[in-house]
Amino acid sequence: MDRFIASKIDFKDVLMYIEFEEPNFFNAFRVPEDNSGMTRVSKKGKPVDAEELIFQWSRGFGAGQFKDEPNVRQAADIWGMPLDARRKMLEQWKSEICKTILEEICTLGKNYNECRDQLTREFREGMVTTLMGKRIIGCTTTGAAKFAQDIRGAKPDVLLIEEAGEILESHVLTAMGESTSQMILIGDHKQLRPKVNNYKLTVEKGDGFELNRSLFERLVLRGFPHETLTAQHCMHPEISAFIRKLTYPDLTDAAKTQGRDDIRGIQNNFVFIDHTHPKDNDPRIAD
Repeated sequence: MDRFIASKIDFKDVLMYIEFEEPNFFNAFRVPEDNSGMTRVSKKGKPVDAEELIFQWSRGFGAGQFKDEPNVRQAADIWGMPLDARRKMLEQWKSEICKTILEEICTLGKNYNECRDQLTREFREGMVTTLMGKRIIGCTTTGAAKFAQDIRGAKPDVLLIEEAGEILESHVLTAMGESTSQMILIGDHKQLRPKVNNYKLTVEKGDGFELNRSLFERLVLRGFPHETLTAQHCMHPEISAFIRKLTYPDLTDAAKTQGRDDIRGIQNNFVFIDHTHPKDNDPRIAD
């Protein structure tokens, strides 16, 4: 890449390219050999080299002292091109030359990737052997994607997903393998959905994309067989009463939530605080 970035394509490179790709142009720019033993010079007194004609052509000039040469007269259409067309053609040639350098970079990159894949396969043999000797493989969805081939090599038959209501459906599908025969989803489809950065793709937007609808929620809403826990064990009944009206009409209070002491110093155990001070502007509590 450093060589590509630093590469400066000159007229010599262009002539080498068009000799095979654009022979008509190459012939039009070919400086005739002089067998008289004399040295041809330009108007400025400098010796004429093989790049003289393409240099004059690129500047929009004529063939000068070579205008009566047979190869120049035969290329009247090339020497009659306007300057803009000449520059466009020259840039096109330079772009094609750059592509050849890029093709070499792509070939090197492909070879590098193949070597990396070969090394990875060698190391994975040990990883798969280790995983096959375990009864349980635990990981995040990111880990399941990162080590997907290793995990599939171990051929686990049961997929257990915790907080399934907060995981994108695509992440669940990628965690599955050919050997998966049973999937257990544990979560709550009435709480937080998977996080999606684009609001237009969410269920809330209502445009039908529903990217943040988890597989868990979709199956529950379609009536797929599932079990629901109805008894809560962590909240004071005054708090659960509020939640029961909003989201969980069948929610019941376990016996151990009854008879708890009231909160000291306030009139009720469930209080809403209303104020007019923007919380985000307070540096002490800002995220």
